[in-house]
Amino acid sequence: CNAAGGGDNPRSLTTQGMELFKEAKVAASVEAFDKAIELDPRYKGILWQRGLSLYYADRFDDASEQFVRDVALNPRDTEEAVWALLSQARA
Repeated sequence: CNAAGGGDNPRSLTTQGMELFKEAKVAASVEAFDKAIELDPRYKGILWQRGLSLYYADRFDDASEQFVRDVALNPRDTEEAVWALLSQARA
């Protein structure tokens, strides 16, 4: 079963990715978030949830990249900045 199956738009795929993450299906959540980005590249800069999934999948470089993108768009979000630093420290 495709992790992104059942979702045909970025919003539903994002919701699906969050649900998969809550179910501890981290790799599948990354697939759903990546599919959302594939359908609408604007999601690349706003999917902080993808950063969490990447972090917990031990993909620290990718997680850091996601959080840095998010912080660039929203520099006042200190939580994402902290996640970026944590990811960089683990990379």
